[in-house]
Amino acid sequence: MGLSYGGYMVNWLIGHSGRFCAAVSENGISNLLSVYGTSDGGWYFFPLELGVEPDEDPQRYRRLSPLSTVDRVQTRSCCSRARTIGTARLSKVSRSIRRSNGEGAPWKWCVSPAKVTS
Repeated sequence: MGLSYGGYMVNWLIGHSGRFCAAVSENGISNLLSVYGTSDGGWYFFPLELGVEPDEDPQRYRRLSPLSTVDRVQTRSCCSRARTIGTARLSKVSRSIRRSNGEGAPWKWCVSPAKVTS
C-alpha cells in the first residue's frame, strides 16, 4: 500500500513486477505529464528530479509514468482516491483504470468521501 508518492511507487511496481499478489495505490500518480500541469507542485518537483522540462523531453515523462505499463499489470489492485482532492485528479485515476480494463489482473476503484493526506 502506498499513499501519494508511495501510491506512485505502487503503481510503478505493479507495472514492472508480478511479484505481489495485491496492491493498493492511494492518491497515487499515474501520469507525470498531466500532474506537471495540474498539481500544486509538479511544475517545480518533476523538472528538478528529472532534470528536464516536459516540453523538452516528453518521452522521459511518459516512460517514467506508471500509465505507460498499465497493460502489463498482473497484480490485483485497488486505486483509492479522496473525492475532495478534485475532479481533475479523479479523472486521471479513471483514465488509468479505463486503459487497463480487460487487461491483466482484476482491479477496484475506491473513492473516499473525505480528504486523505500523507
